[in-house]
Amino acid sequence: MIRLRQVIIVPVLVCLLSAFALAPCRVLAAEQQSGIVTFTDGDIDHYYAKGDNISFSIGPFPCQSGKTDYLVFGIMEKVSSDFAVSDSPLEGLASSEKGYYMTVTADSDGFFDVSGQISAAADQLPAGVLAVKIYSSDWNLVVNEKTGTGAFIPVVAADGTPALIIGKTSTGKPADPLLANSLVSVDGNDDLDCVYFHGQQISINFTIPNTVLLSYLPVRQLTVTSGIFEDLNVFNTEISPLTINLISATGSGLKIDATVNNPDNITLPSGVLGVKLNLPSTISGIPGATDMQQPMPVVSSLGKAVIAGVKVPSNMFVNSNPPLAEIKNLYNTEQAITFTKGSQGSITFVPGLDIIDNRNELAALDQNVNINFDLEKQNFVFEVKTSALSFLRGKSAGIKAYGVMEKLGLDNLPGQNITEFINMAVVDEEGKTVPLEHIGDYIDQENVNYDYSTDILTIPVKHFTRYEIGAGGNAPAAGALTASPESINLKAGEYKQIVLTADMSDGVSMDVTDEAEWISDNPLVATVNAGMVSAVSSGCAVITASYKDRIVSVPVNVAGATVDLRVNPELLNLEVGGKAGKISVFATVNGKTYDVTKKCEFEVYDEDVAKVDSKGKVTATGGGDTVINVTFQGESVEVPVTAVAKLKKIVVEPKSLKLRAGDLADIAVTGVYANGVEEDVTDQAVFTSSKERICTVEDGTVYAEGVGSAKITVTVGKLKKTVSVKVAR
Repeated sequence: MIRLRQVIIVPVLVCLLSAFALAPCRVLAAEQQSGIVTFTDGDIDHYYAKGDNISFSIGPFPCQSGKTDYLVFGIMEKVSSDFAVSDSPLEGLASSEKGYYMTVTADSDGFFDVSGQISAAADQLPAGVLAVKIYSSDWNLVVNEKTGTGAFIPVVAADGTPALIIGKTSTGKPADPLLANSLVSVDGNDDLDCVYFHGQQISINFTIPNTVLLSYLPVRQLTVTSGIFEDLNVFNTEISPLTINLISATGSGLKIDATVNNPDNITLPSGVLGVKLNLPSTISGIPGATDMQQPMPVVSSLGKAVIAGVKVPSNMFVNSNPPLAEIKNLYNTEQAITFTKGSQGSITFVPGLDIIDNRNELAALDQNVNINFDLEKQNFVFEVKTSALSFLRGKSAGIKAYGVMEKLGLDNLPGQNITEFINMAVVDEEGKTVPLEHIGDYIDQENVNYDYSTDILTIPVKHFTRYEIGAGGNAPAAGALTASPESINLKAGEYKQIVLTADMSDGVSMDVTDEAEWISDNPLVATVNAGMVSAVSSGCAVITASYKDRIVSVPVNVAGATVDLRVNPELLNLEVGGKAGKISVFATVNGKTYDVTKKCEFEVYDEDVAKVDSKGKVTATGGGDTVINVTFQGESVEVPVTAVAKLKKIVVEPKSLKLRAGDLADIAVTGVYANGVEEDVTDQAVFTSSKERICTVEDGTVYAEGVGSAKITVTVGKLKKTVSVKVAR
């Protein structure tokens, strides 16, 4: 590691001075120059801004003892840069064609004593080290005898401490560790999801917008601490996620080459990769340097967080192809993923899976993906418990069963009409067997395929639950059962014929009205015979038809019947971005209650507040109040809905304060809600000071009490921000 003051600046200083000559007198040799500059102003760090006083003694120059010379002042923007004299760095300097100067007489030992005040226009000067050119009384420049060029002396003490002029500079972005503010980004990243696994190489760019710090940055003396932001308020460095290979300088900052350190991809906590720059104490006092040492998240060029610590369990029975660690975009997979478990079969999910936002569920793959052949029941079982694997919920997939003829004891299975020879049962998430007439909601029956050459059965499924595949008979099985009409309204004494149609597994639709069994749940209201409904008296009844284990129901309303409509819940309170609500509707007719939710019509008055689908599912779209109207057979009921937007984050302005004792300043707090609305929440915030002897705060107004630094904590609900406060005299 290289120390900036002692190794970078001092050697340059010695090289400059070792060859100075004031004819006919020579400056002391380099080994004798134990202190060319001695500061006498009492400043500790020797960083000077406009209006600051500076004084120092420069020498000795024995042959100049008692002589009057001209000292021209300028700025060295970098250690190796030219001497800039475009503007006066000190107040009260005289002007000449050589630059801005003061007339100084050396004392009897050959020392020049200099004192002055940094120019009020210093913030327009280039930032750098104060430097001096020495001219004799007849304006002859002291020259470097080796090079023949004019020499200049940086104002640097023997211990390497420079007089650093804080001129025109940018101190960079705020240190608040938000993705939008981060100065740290990945370099040349082709990993679309920015998710990194063990052993991957990563190049990180750390932008240093502070021009003073960038100019004097001792790269070899820097270290970097890496960690994980489990959230953007907690930087976990217990296990280092990066092995730092090289830190090098760039035109705008640093490049950090590293290797991800997450053995077996199970060691690190999951979160956003972050780095913290550690500066040496010799430059840590430069204004803005503290901000550069805050932990910052690593982002992509598009501002997306770089994720590390995703746990991909090893030694599982469930395997994925391609392996999860090799997928380029785990936010929205761009290729199909096949899960296998043993040699019984596989499940292939279509692209479009959001795995990374549900990364904590990966450990549950083994327990919640079942691909098996049940020897006792003699059937294949394909099951995905999406309650534990939400990234697979509602996603279509393809099931492959291996060795179908062998395992099911079937011979010469045809490639066509395969569904005639197998039974496909579906068990829903509640553990109930799905009726055959609804199996089409789960299986794309038209595209079920069997490959005789490989003995593999392929079944496309629309979303995943539990599927059981077994041997079937040779006769076509009944599929969906349809009744026409689906509901009946009659007056007492009237008749209506119901026609029943079955969609068979061989693709043929059959009229099974006469073959079906019919029953009325309320013969006092309506009776049925071979599908012919007779209205007896006012009221409601349900006609049920069954055919080969399939059933369908037809509600009948006879004029004069009283329908009592009830909803549950009677009102809804929802949160924007939160869980949806559900309205269930029940109709009571002649003392009997029926769930009629699926037969109702739902209408919301204000869709800017909430939306409702045909099944009574209600989703909040924005804050406010509205009403949902529910209608069934001419009867209606209203359900009030209140939706509120959740406060997602708070923004405080300003983020830092610099005050003098006795000053006061206001802090404004803006709330950003889930629906994108922003509003002033200052009056809802709670303000506390970490050091009330430095500053106090009341209702957002900060009072500077004494010299020092403190932090103001701003709290709104569970959200917090801090404002740094520095108070000077």
